[in-house]
Amino acid sequence: TKLILLDSLLQEEMDKLLPNLSRSELDKLGFGPHGVDEVTHCYCTLPDGCRLALRVWGPRGTLDMESKWSLIDGEQGEGTYPTVLEYLPYRKADWTAERDHRRHPWLASHGYVVVRADMRGSGDSDGVYYDEYLQQEQDDCVHLIDWISTQPWSSGKVGMYGKSWGGFNGLQVAFCQPPALSAIITLFSTDNRFEDDIHWKAGCVLGGGMLSWAATMFCWDARPPQPQYNKDWQKVWRSRLEKAGECLVKTWLEHQTYDDYWKHGSVTEDTSKVAIPVLAIGGWHDGYTNCALRMAQTLPKCQAIVGPWSHNWPDEAIPGPNIGFMDECLTWWDQHLKGVDRGYDQMPKVRWYLCNGVVPPGPSVVSWPGQWQAGDRSEGGDQQVYTLSDSHRMVQGNTARGTPARGTPASPARSVSASLAVQVSPVESGFPLVLLTCLATRGSPLSFRPVGIQMF
Repeated sequence: TKLILLDSLLQEEMDKLLPNLSRSELDKLGFGPHGVDEVTHCYCTLPDGCRLALRVWGPRGTLDMESKWSLIDGEQGEGTYPTVLEYLPYRKADWTAERDHRRHPWLASHGYVVVRADMRGSGDSDGVYYDEYLQQEQDDCVHLIDWISTQPWSSGKVGMYGKSWGGFNGLQVAFCQPPALSAIITLFSTDNRFEDDIHWKAGCVLGGGMLSWAATMFCWDARPPQPQYNKDWQKVWRSRLEKAGECLVKTWLEHQTYDDYWKHGSVTEDTSKVAIPVLAIGGWHDGYTNCALRMAQTLPKCQAIVGPWSHNWPDEAIPGPNIGFMDECLTWWDQHLKGVDRGYDQMPKVRWYLCNGVVPPGPSVVSWPGQWQAGDRSEGGDQQVYTLSDSHRMVQGNTARGTPARGTPASPARSVSASLAVQVSPVESGFPLVLLTCLATRGSPLSFRPVGIQMF
């Protein structure tokens, strides 16, 4: 199965202001026939009176809002349209403004309304938020989806789309099962917040990830809302600093096991609740690789794409090769929000990039040699058992239950760390060599199925 490769000239053209592009330039960039209207700032009021700040794009003439303005020339929209929602704490007015301008109008030109929402307590929305993925965050999004589905321009079908935080909460809101939510695209996310996130790994603190991420969000959360959208911005800012202005590391370190804190928001607790179609995207050079492969097998209606990428959009991330990510999204939304048969149901469950060879170290790797593969399973079926010997080597077989391997006399049991290099088939990993680092007790067997834990 081929993925559409990104034409590098698109990046260059999109640096222009969209209103200045001619129709031929828009066509070359893959824009749809519709003109696009934008509402740069508006609100959705939640049942408790808190307002969520929104930026909205839609086919020309469909948005019934006074503050709309014409962004792209093209055909007039008719009737109602599905909506794609991106729901984040990343400040629509500045942090994500450029990337939103590059992506969301493109989708709107193909007959979709796109809503970019600031979460409660972030950006230009009211209120405060105290931590990642709280129940309040998910409840607010359920209300927002319900509001979207009842707007005059809405067909009643909503999809969620997002990378990292936006990928996480897409899964979490799907777990809540709001009636209008019909499909999601989740990039670089996880189904298990303790075992496969940025805070802990195998019971160990991920110091670099946890600390840097907490510091990043602490700084961004300390910024005021945009004064042009909120006349009481100083009051709102002070309230956030006084009520929620605390680094989250303390909370994360207080939960050192997979307790209720981490179970909340981990859809692995009941995968049957994520019953809608899911497109999970990961990258071999990102921290969230296992999750996409795992969810393709555990969620009822999940397909996965894993490329060579780091933690960025698949049409921009390095190492490449990149894909036509927005084209992929459009195909997915057409299939699941518009009911147009784009053949997605016949595609294999897993598409991955098989990285060939070893690339010499350098400042960056623009493109990794290899080829795309496809299949319906993302893990190996053959179970292998290894035992840690006295010589700090992994010996195949369960020597704890039988005759010890040659050269491995008995010794007192104690925990030691070991690494094992295992050859796996291309179906099981994007790389032919996998490094498993494990903590074990001497003489005790380790049973595992290689799925590509750390590739190099």
